[in-house]
Amino acid sequence: MKLNHLIMTAILLVISPAISLAERIEYQAGAVYEGEVRDGMRHGLGKTVYSSGDIYEGEYKDNKQHGFGKNIHANGGIYEGERYNRIRHGFGKYIFPWGDVYEGEFKSDERSGFGKYTYANGDTYEGEFESGERSGFGRSTYGDGSILEGLWKDDEVVRIKALNLEARLTIWKQKSEELSQKSSNLKVAMERLNKPKTSPRSYDKDELITAASGTGFFVSKDGHLVTNNHVISHCSQVKLKISGQLQDAQVIARDKVNDL
Repeated sequence: MKLNHLIMTAILLVISPAISLAERIEYQAGAVYEGEVRDGMRHGLGKTVYSSGDIYEGEYKDNKQHGFGKNIHANGGIYEGERYNRIRHGFGKYIFPWGDVYEGEFKSDERSGFGKYTYANGDTYEGEFESGERSGFGRSTYGDGSILEGLWKDDEVVRIKALNLEARLTIWKQKSEELSQKSSNLKVAMERLNKPKTSPRSYDKDELITAASGTGFFVSKDGHLVTNNHVISHCSQVKLKISGQLQDAQVIARDKVNDL
């Protein structure tokens, strides 16, 4: 049998008929969470509306914002990108309330690494940041067409020097496109999570019910298989039908934003 030529049909079986795709938690401080829960904690995809008016929707891990998500702040600021243990860390995009936009790398909740800052008046800076300020090699382009490039420190140019930033800008553009795709995927995932549920009918507790089916593809000789997350989401049992035979399967990893 050649695994790389085998197309699998996955038959998903659930024993519990009333599995909720989203739970609601109301906190004493006024925040309301709707989404996936594990062991009483926010875990998976979800949305929290805070009493301040701030909103977060995206991935959670062990009750913390962790992974890809979107923050909409009451003051008008919007962040969309990676978070690690609550803080902005990785590639992301922040729109300031006054119209400035930063898209690039974050570290420990601050602009740090390579990024692009576009001012509300149209001026731009492309280059390195450290602790939220322009520091490192970078280029500023102004509305009148003039360019200032070189070595920056603490938001000021300390040495003028011609630069070639094309290689780093190419990588930045790739990450920017990936961010846009993740943003679209998150929107679809949240719509699926919040989709109205139909009222479940009554079942015998020992009755085995086919809840969903789909296809997947083997990607290794060890039997690893890839399918869509929505196919197996919230099933208490997963079985594979291969050449007419049912076999038990184990879910070892998920990527809910990209639906894998």
